[in-house]
Amino acid sequence: MRSWSTGTVLALILSVMLVLTLTAYAYSAWSQSLRLNVYVKTGEFNVEIGSCKAVSCFKHVEFECDDCNDGFIIVENAFPGWEGWIGLVIANEGTLPAELYDVIIEASGDIADHIRVRDIYFYGPFKTSFKEVWGHVTCDDLPFDGYVLPPIEMFPGEKVVVWIDIYLDEETPYDSLGTLDITLEFTL
Repeated sequence: MRSWSTGTVLALILSVMLVLTLTAYAYSAWSQSLRLNVYVKTGEFNVEIGSCKAVSCFKHVEFECDDCNDGFIIVENAFPGWEGWIGLVIANEGTLPAELYDVIIEASGDIADHIRVRDIYFYGPFKTSFKEVWGHVTCDDLPFDGYVLPPIEMFPGEKVVVWIDIYLDEETPYDSLGTLDITLEFTL
């Protein structure tokens, strides 16, 4: 049997390394790598109260509703047994769809135990005009036919009209003061 000298072994190792190096170089000349930059921008979730109004079922009760985005509707001269409606136009001003799934109403102050919500009616969503459920409304007009139940999916640019039927029970004390907090709950 023949013995391998150190020089022969070293030459064999260098030859293998040279072949591997040349093979890797040749492969890299034939291969290609591509790079892609991906930019991600999130959408905007922006649902707001676009408009509001209030309708009294009694002529001497006054409503003031100037700017609903400030969150105020003022009712004056209400009395035990008074009935009225609060209307809201909910607008999806964002770039993402939103789903209206609940309206929560909480009362506080002297009237907290006496103000009642009879029902809540939802109309829409509307992409264009919704005057048939919003314009020139009287107490006798409400509720309109064609209401829908939540959850209501609203795409960007769409609106939903909400009418809330409220009243004061017969036990409401005179000269009372209180507030209603109306919270609209949405998901993406």
